[in-house]
Amino acid sequence: MKSGILHILFLSGVVLCCGHREACSRAVFLPDAQDGEWAGHTVSEDYNVYSSCVQDGYKLTSCPEGSTPSGRCPLYPTLFDKCISNSDICREQGYVIRCPEGEEADYSQRCPQDSVYTKCKCAACLGYDYTEVEANSDGYIADGEPCLSCQTEKYKRKINPCEGYEYDAGNCGVNSCGKLAGDTCQSGSTLKYKKCDPCPAPSPTCSDGSWNLDNYWCNGALRCWLPQSN
Repeated sequence: MKSGILHILFLSGVVLCCGHREACSRAVFLPDAQDGEWAGHTVSEDYNVYSSCVQDGYKLTSCPEGSTPSGRCPLYPTLFDKCISNSDICREQGYVIRCPEGEEADYSQRCPQDSVYTKCKCAACLGYDYTEVEANSDGYIADGEPCLSCQTEKYKRKINPCEGYEYDAGNCGVNSCGKLAGDTCQSGSTLKYKKCDPCPAPSPTCSDGSWNLDNYWCNGALRCWLPQSN
């Protein structure tokens, strides 16, 4: 009799024979079952758990390379309902391939599923050591465009050339004749001036009425014009 044909179910390594085609329509193997995993359950209970998970949509037992199981059946964790790509898992956990402006990759924090993905940190902006205020103070000016570190602009700086301010103590008033005057500009540690008033020309005659042979305005040329005295 057809109803008497035995059908075999392989449940967690236990062979169950049943005589009803409707009840045992196919052989089923519970994947990755371990000895004692279902301790306390009968074979029928094992099969009911497996069937319940499958009916609820947990039908997968493996994923293709580059993806990870997701949505495991609570009653039978070997079964799951979908595979998620490793890249999606990384993005869901806040890992990225490209960091936004002002940030750079933090290679100490890589995504476990795909090391191409990392977390981000504020850009180091090496060599950009000053805020905008610092870069434009104390005789300096900002050098080039800023570097963005998170939301903070950082700058390089250079000595202010003070264009149009040509004079300082080195070329007027101290080491040479003249008097510094006019507007000033701080160039590094040097105070520069717009003007250098010339030294006043000395009188061509001395107080006693004799000629000043070392007259400044002719650099002593008057001495050369006169006959030398013995």
